[in-house]
Amino acid sequence: MSSSPLFKSIGPLSTKALLDCFKPEIRRFSKGDTILVYSNSLEHLCVLTKGSAHLYSMDSDGEYSFLEYYAQGDVFGELFSTPGTDSGLAVQADSRCEVMFIRFPCVYRRCTRACQHHSQLLLNLFELTSQHSRRLSGRLGVLSHKTLRKKLLAYFDLCRAEKGEHSFDLELSYTRLADYICADRSSMMRELRHMEDEGLIKRQGKHISLL
Repeated sequence: MSSSPLFKSIGPLSTKALLDCFKPEIRRFSKGDTILVYSNSLEHLCVLTKGSAHLYSMDSDGEYSFLEYYAQGDVFGELFSTPGTDSGLAVQADSRCEVMFIRFPCVYRRCTRACQHHSQLLLNLFELTSQHSRRLSGRLGVLSHKTLRKKLLAYFDLCRAEKGEHSFDLELSYTRLADYICADRSSMMRELRHMEDEGLIKRQGKHISLL
């Protein structure tokens, strides 16, 4: 649990005290299962304790859009949904998953003791919402480019800035990356090969080096 940013700067004993107060529910899912369908109210705060998953939207025409990838320790729930969207939002398991479900009212209703660790958790939650907004802005920046190459380079630049290095491993599979930049996978792979041939990047599996 200490790996989750939700519990950053909160010691093991204080984390246990919080969980004893929240009484979260642990649920397990298989690959392809729907973990959570977002409602119009703040109902759940979820921590992915094992596995990987992703958030997607589905519009009234059945059009699927990949939105975010989640790894172990990541946090998701209605708090992080995009305001004003008409698309249905849901989280799907990409592997066998274990998820901690915390009822959101337990988080924002301060306990009578006003514990310091509860204050730290709220601060962590504010930081997570800020990070989510930055990620959303970053993706909008990627999608604002008109050509496939510029979208890829913009995404790689985000990865470079996050990792602090010109070589990094992609968190997304190439199929998910194509979904992320709203591109056809075959066209994207062809463009990646062109970029390699022109000496812009070097690629080995999911490891990318910007040249």
